[in-house]
Order: sequence, then C-alpha cells, then structure tokens
Amino acid sequence: MTLALGIDIKLAVAASIVAVVATSTGSGAASVRRGVANTRLGMFLEVATSAGAISGAFLAIALGAQVLVALFGVALVAAIPFMLRPLGAPKNGGAGLVPAILHPSRLRLSGHFEDSKDNLVAYEVHRPGTGFLLSGLAGVVSGLLGIGGGIIKVPTMRGAMGVPMKVAVGTSNFMIGVTAAAAALVFFGRGAVDPVLASTAALGVVVGSRYATRVVERIDTHRLVLVFSAVLALMALSMFLKAGGVLP
Repeated sequence: MTLALGIDIKLAVAASIVAVVATSTGSGAASVRRGVANTRLGMFLEVATSAGAISGAFLAIALGAQVLVALFGVALVAAIPFMLRPLGAPKNGGAGLVPAILHPSRLRLSGHFEDSKDNLVAYEVHRPGTGFLLSGLAGVVSGLLGIGGGIIKVPTMRGAMGVPMKVAVGTSNFMIGVTAAAAALVFFGRGAVDPVLASTAALGVVVGSRYATRVVERIDTHRLVLVFSAVLALMALSMFLKAGGVLP
C-alpha cells in the first residue's frame, strides 16, 4: 500500500491489521485442518504476542510516518539471519531464559507433521522461554507496522525453538488472527481505520491465502526458506529507500 499505491503509512497500517484478521481466517483454518499448525504452541506464544500487539498499536498512532517506515525495514532485516540458520536443537537446549517455569517437558509443545512425501515427522520444541519473549516483540512489530508478525514469529519458531519451517508457517497463520484483532481494536477505537481500504485489502488476502497454504505444502523446505528470506530482503531495501527519500 505504501510502496506501490502511495497510501499514508498510518492508514495502511490500520487497514493492513484488519486485513490480517481475514488472512488468518483463510490460511489459519487451512493450516490446522492439514495438520501443519501446532495449536498448543500457538496458544502458548499468543499470550505474549497479543500483549505486544496492543502496545505496538498505541506506538504506531504516536510515531511519525518516516520512523514507522524505517522501523519496518529494520524488523525485516533482523529476521533474515534467523531464517537462514540451520535447523536443529539449540546448543544450549532447554527452556532458555526461563528454565524452571517454561521447561519444554512441562509445556508439552512438541508434535509431528506430514512432509511433502507423506512421511510422519516428529519434532521437539526447544527454548520456549526465549520464544515467548521474542513473540512479545513480534506482537509489538505487528501492532506497530500493521502486519501479522510472521516475519518475527516464523524465524523465532524455526531458528530459536527448532520448529520445522512448514510447522512454523502453519502455526504463525493460526496465531496472526488473534494478534491482529488485539491491535485492530486500538485502531478502531482511535478512528484510524478506513472501511473501504480495509475491506478491499481483506478481500484480496482471503483469496490469496486460500491458495498460498496449498502451495507451501508442495514446496521444498529449503526453497521455502530461501524465498521467504529473499522477500524479506527486498521489502527491507524498499522500505529503507522510502525512508531515505529515494523512493516517493
């Protein structure tokens, strides 16, 4: 909306966060139905994400447009290293920052999914405490920038918690509706939502998300990681150029 259509970023953030709720309705339900969403993990992380989203929404209303654009670019760049790191159990294992309360065996967050060859793959979830804290940051980014927070959630689940890429994407799709709804309430309360813009964006994402979920299941995991990282890098570059006045 900001790069291609020139819409003011504050209006775009408010409309986008409403559209994200619609995205979750389509792709989140499909992810749960196909067994690629870890609902227990999603509900655990959503506690922190929703609280962060409300805080981010208030910040978005208070900050200037140029600052928002620059922050968007920084968030995108920060997510790339987590996407590209090799998948596996973290070297220090365990629950990370809060070992006693949030130990993996206590929370029972591990699960299984079917890969592209219909093989049942089991996986362990590591460092839930670290994931919880980073999910709070994802919520702030979501409310601040009008996105679902997947650019932080997916790298967090994959890079910090050892969750397979497809499960991380599916779980993020399951979560984003609640995250976005929490932030959307703030924007609605402040009268920042353009109904026409929001409904148009929502219609587009509902149609797109229905097909995207099916495509993700057929793509090789390594290729999916590379594509995701390339999109983040391209969007970040565009945002920095816009913040610096190079792009209109």
